[in-house]
Amino acid sequence: MEADDDKTRTHVVLTKDTMVAHYRIVEKIGAGGMGEVYLAEDTKLKRQVALKFLPEEQTKSDAVLRQFTQEARAAARLQHPSIVTVHEINEGGRVPYIAMDYIEGQSLKELSSDKLLTVADIIDIGIQITKGLTAAHEKGVIHRDLKPGNLMIDASGAARILDFGLATLSDVESLNDSEATRTSDPFAGKVAGTISYMAPEQLLGQEINARADIFAFGVIMHELITGEHPFSAPTATEVSAGILRDTPTDLHSKRSNIPYDLNRIVSRCLAKKPDKRFQTARDVCNELEELSNELRRDTAITIIDQDPIAVGSVLCEESFVITTDLVRQLSHKDPKMIGGSLAYIDNGIASDALVFYLPPLGTDHEHYSDVLHQLPFRAIAISVFGFERNAQLRLPLTLRDHSILIHALIKDLYTRLRPRNTVLVGHSSGADHFLHLLTSELFSDIRATGVLALGCNVHIEDCFASGKLAELADGDESQILSTINLFSQMSSSLYNWLIIHDYLVKAFSKFGIKTAPLSQYASDIFAPFKDGSWEQFPKWYKYCRSRIRHTQFVIDTDGYPALDMLMQEHLENNILGDDFHEEAIVRAPCSHMELGQTEMVLKYTLEFMKLLEAK
Repeated sequence: MEADDDKTRTHVVLTKDTMVAHYRIVEKIGAGGMGEVYLAEDTKLKRQVALKFLPEEQTKSDAVLRQFTQEARAAARLQHPSIVTVHEINEGGRVPYIAMDYIEGQSLKELSSDKLLTVADIIDIGIQITKGLTAAHEKGVIHRDLKPGNLMIDASGAARILDFGLATLSDVESLNDSEATRTSDPFAGKVAGTISYMAPEQLLGQEINARADIFAFGVIMHELITGEHPFSAPTATEVSAGILRDTPTDLHSKRSNIPYDLNRIVSRCLAKKPDKRFQTARDVCNELEELSNELRRDTAITIIDQDPIAVGSVLCEESFVITTDLVRQLSHKDPKMIGGSLAYIDNGIASDALVFYLPPLGTDHEHYSDVLHQLPFRAIAISVFGFERNAQLRLPLTLRDHSILIHALIKDLYTRLRPRNTVLVGHSSGADHFLHLLTSELFSDIRATGVLALGCNVHIEDCFASGKLAELADGDESQILSTINLFSQMSSSLYNWLIIHDYLVKAFSKFGIKTAPLSQYASDIFAPFKDGSWEQFPKWYKYCRSRIRHTQFVIDTDGYPALDMLMQEHLENNILGDDFHEEAIVRAPCSHMELGQTEMVLKYTLEFMKLLEAK
């Protein structure tokens, strides 16, 4: 099917494989007051693009089309990494459109919905947006409709601004909510904007300039920091009144760990009078960059003197988008994974140390939330794909596939945050998984300075849990019940039984009888020990000893027998090498399940970080 290029402008239904000029439609990816957006293939240059089509009713107006051309050409002049590039404009013919970069990722509106981003990420996004605005403003182009829905965050975390100069084309989206838009006669040269993000002078119909974009930027930053609009109200009329009249709530009253200077920057952006705001986007960008650098310098913390209980950081739920390229690297290439994500939590503390936590088999990032809340340095807890509580997709991926995904997430954060010390902490299978990842070729591009392995497997003698979970048959409820009862019988005390019970409830509430993802993961964790050899643990130890500045293996009382056997084997056959250091292995006076509790993880993490800082 082909959309004819004639002068009779009528609505065209764009289905898959429809040809518009040399673009083949793939699928519809968005719609709104600005029209419809489609993913398409550029058949000449063999690349993906986004095609934006005017709303049907506006294609019939020559005045609107002239304005469409003028504004799109202005946008096409902008070439900057933080601005989506416009490749082609077609204002004539049956289906006027704009061809632009296709960004694989999420809008900032989607990314920030129902969760708070970290302070560091908010500042980073703010810097990128203001760099893009600076490039536009210095070429005389004002956005006039800056909002989270017009900001895309790609898979690498890069922010891109959409829809420069197209707001003139938007009609009223809704007069009954705070996202209503306001338009004017296209001949007048004044543009529309979304009411929630309009500057006071824009609402009043006055002449506007770049400082209106700065006001909208302030609204966006306030939302990212607090999760709330600074002038939130049920109707557009009330929102407008708030913008004209009210002072936004102080950021510190909503989020106590916000730096003073960030509060000051956002407040100045939201000044009612344009001459009281920052006068240029470059000024805002410079202030944010200075704040970012200052936070890095000033938070080289002294762990020894800090009381972790007093830190009380705000935890943010985060997600790392899984791209097509990432899925291609997996042995299990399921297209349903594309656009999915790895879930993690981040305490957002600015420091030169970055600690990653990986939870035990069947649990998720929430397992470490109390730990992260009390740490005085940057810490991130990761969920294995499909293991988070509300996972939309659970697949029986191999340990290597999980490792590829986790490596991509860690590399992304490592590259963006550039920590001086990068530490990996895992408990039980989480420790095993990190050690597997470290000793694979996957981790060669990340420099870890510390590894804390809590209750990792040493020998087949202490692999009981992973061995039993590996045997689970998907859908076999009687076997699952038998395994659960077996675990319960392992308890040495009421306290230990309660911990085991809590673990089983959390794990099997998520998976139910569909245990294939759980058993596959357990099977791969158990596999290196299955033959009863001593090969695996010495391999981990020797690797860490030779390449990691500080490593500590903490073995619980359940692992003492296997540890004693290991040391006997080392005495007889030197399996740990000539440079074995006894202090690398610590005996914890608690059971395996107790070692994974908040107080124990916190204790060993803080002690480990003190030793790492001293080295």
